[in-house]
Amino acid sequence: MGPGAMTRHLFQQRIILCLAAAGMIAMAGSPAMAQSRTTIIEYDKDGRPKGAITNEQRPGTAATPAGPNAAPAARGTAPAVPAPRGPASRYADGEVVVTNAPAGFEAAAAQMGFRVLERVRLANLGLEILRLSIPARSTVEEARASLRTRFPGIVADANHLYEPSQGAASAAAPADLRNGSLARAMVGWEQVPATCGRGVRLGMIDGAVDTTHPAFAGRQIEYKSFHDPKKQPGAASHGTAVAALFIGAPADKGFGGILPGAKLYAANMFEEDGSGKTAGSALAMVKALDWLATEKIPVVNLSIAGADNTLLKLGIEKARRTGMALVASVGNDNSDEPAFPAAFEGVVSVTAVSDQRLIYDKANRGDYVDLAAPGVRVWTAVPGGGKYQTGTSFAAPFITALIALDAAKGQSIEEKAVIGRYGAKAIDLGPPGRDKIFGFGLVNATPAC
Repeated sequence: MGPGAMTRHLFQQRIILCLAAAGMIAMAGSPAMAQSRTTIIEYDKDGRPKGAITNEQRPGTAATPAGPNAAPAARGTAPAVPAPRGPASRYADGEVVVTNAPAGFEAAAAQMGFRVLERVRLANLGLEILRLSIPARSTVEEARASLRTRFPGIVADANHLYEPSQGAASAAAPADLRNGSLARAMVGWEQVPATCGRGVRLGMIDGAVDTTHPAFAGRQIEYKSFHDPKKQPGAASHGTAVAALFIGAPADKGFGGILPGAKLYAANMFEEDGSGKTAGSALAMVKALDWLATEKIPVVNLSIAGADNTLLKLGIEKARRTGMALVASVGNDNSDEPAFPAAFEGVVSVTAVSDQRLIYDKANRGDYVDLAAPGVRVWTAVPGGGKYQTGTSFAAPFITALIALDAAKGQSIEEKAVIGRYGAKAIDLGPPGRDKIFGFGLVNATPAC
């Protein structure tokens, strides 16, 4: 390289370095790169606060769109489908679900390599659902994309899997049984009569329920399971706990429920996945919603969290059109990403706080958080006895119970009416007004039985 060429080369390098430095400075000074700080309380395995932790996060930036000179995709090939992450990556392997398919769909899908595994007709929600196996050598993401491309507007998705919104647990027996109901004591409802909830009907979609547990002696409970009959139903610990929070009999074990006089319709959607874990599918949840709509249940508790799903979203919309109110826990992933069904429009979403009015450290955060209720170290019934449990799962029933009483009195249970009614009386625990951690705050209401 001659002297002139060397000079030009060094000059070009300086220009490149200067441009790179300028770009870095601009990025560092942009709002998208500004740091935000959130301080939350951390709890030990028994639900006791052990200190504060601070998360510093850089808000993500949008992906840069392809420029005008970007190379086009090869003709005749499908675009690459990125692999999902987080809750969106949890789904039944090798299958998709399709709703209200157009005429001729099954024959066309068969030519594409799909095969019908199950046909489901849900009369009360007005849904006809096909569960399909996907073509060989295809991923679930690719199969879903091919159906949406071939049949524009079709509701086709993975059969996403959901988990109970359950966190830490401790088997230590309570020293103070508070008139047989520790759940009521957490919200100051100790003087509520044992007949509270008589004539009230409410539902839950959750795990299996041990209906032989002493907490359900003399209680009104109707139980139905929607798990895959080829698999075993999931463990009964979570479902039993939530059911007893609603209608547990006041006794000397502290299992007394919030509405012991009510009738509970409990649907199980969970099953063993083959590896010892418990999970429930979007299809099972929608089947359970249809059953509860058939029974004309006014309010349903969903202490469940997972991915956005088009079938579930449609099922929730259809259920709401029947007049059903839906209450869901915000989830326990310690995440700013929305969790579903809590984040669906029209669903009342509930987060968990401790008896010291501190947020549960693993509770999800976001604009969709509506209200807060006790959910840290809640004494619950489980098969064989009881234990303290923590999670947003155990906060949602307090709100569901209030809405069920409202429905029985003929009050509006539409989402906006409910949030307006209880948000106005909530104890504001965060920044003034609604925030992403507590929503409108801790609900401060006593049931009028």
